[in-house]
Amino acid sequence: MLIKEVSVSEIIEELKKNKINSYYFLDELFIEYLQKYNPTSEFEDKSFIIKKDENILYCPITIQRKNGLKYLNFFGEPCFCIYLKYEDEIFFSFKEKIKEFCEKEKIFNLNLVFDVSETNILNENNLFFEKNLSKKISNIKYINLDLTIKDIKKGFKKGLKHLLNKDYSTLSYKIIDSENYSKEISNMKNMHQEVSKKITRPDETWMINEKMILSNKGFLVQVDDRKNVISYSLFFTNGQEAIYFSSCTLKKYFKLYKNISHKSIFEAIKYLKKKESKNLTLGESKVILGDKNLSDKEKNIFMFKSSFGGEIFTRFYIDKKNLYS
Repeated sequence: MLIKEVSVSEIIEELKKNKINSYYFLDELFIEYLQKYNPTSEFEDKSFIIKKDENILYCPITIQRKNGLKYLNFFGEPCFCIYLKYEDEIFFSFKEKIKEFCEKEKIFNLNLVFDVSETNILNENNLFFEKNLSKKISNIKYINLDLTIKDIKKGFKKGLKHLLNKDYSTLSYKIIDSENYSKEISNMKNMHQEVSKKITRPDETWMINEKMILSNKGFLVQVDDRKNVISYSLFFTNGQEAIYFSSCTLKKYFKLYKNISHKSIFEAIKYLKKKESKNLTLGESKVILGDKNLSDKEKNIFMFKSSFGGEIFTRFYIDKKNLYS
C-alpha cells in the first residue's frame, strides 16, 4: 500500500495520461475560477493518492482558511474522490488519512463526496451505509453523450419531450463559443445583476468565464426574442465532463415562453456531442438522506433536472464526526 502526497496538477495529468474520466472541476481554469470566487479565503493543496497494486484512489483536496477557521474541501467546493475499484483496505486508509488531517490541522468542517454508480451501489455501500459515514445522500444524473440524440431523448420525461416539441416563432437559439464570441459574458453579467437585483459574484469570476469560452472550455446558449437577447446559459467542459454552469433569463419571458431553459440545455447537448464530450451533468436531482424540507423552488429545480434522464449515481457526503465511529 502506497500513500503519496501529490499536487492537484499531478492528479489532473495522471488522469489524462491514463485516460480516466475526471470531474469537470479538475481543470486549471476551473480552479482559478474557484479561487476568485472565494477572494477572502486562502487555500493549501493537500492532495494525495492511495495505491494498492493496480488500484488507485485519487483525492484532490485543499485546506481552506477563512475567518480564522479551517475547512477540508476542494477550493471551497466539495472534494470528489476518484477510485478505480472499491477495496476495504484502500478506503480504510483513506478514512485514516482524513482523520489525520482533521486532528493535525484542527479542521472545523469537511466537505467530502463520493459518487457511486447504480451498478456498483450494492457492492460499495458498506463503507457509506453500514458504517454510517454519510451526513447526506443524494442522487445525481449524468447524461451519456456517447449515445445518439435519439437514445438520449429516450431517457427524457414525457413532459420534457412535449416542451421540446413546442416552438415559438419569435425565438431563436444560438451557440456562442470561441469562434463567434463578442463580449457576451459582459451582457450575461449585466442581465444576471438585473434579474437578481444585486452583484452575485466578483467581476474576476466573469472574466474567467470569458477565458473559458475563448479557450474552448466554455460556451453560451443565447436566446433571442426577435432581436432582443432574453436569456443566457453557460456551460463548462474539461473535454470529458460538462456541467450546466449558470443561466439567467429576463423574468417576464418565463411566463410568455415555457421552455426556454429546456431548449437551451438540449441545444447544449447537441453541441457537446459534436465536441465529443463524454457526459453532461445538471447537478443533484434528489435528496435521499439529509434535509428534505425543500422549498417549492428547490423542488421545481430537482424536477427540472430529473426530467433530462441520464445514468443515476448516488452521492455520499462524508460526515466528519462519523469518521470516529
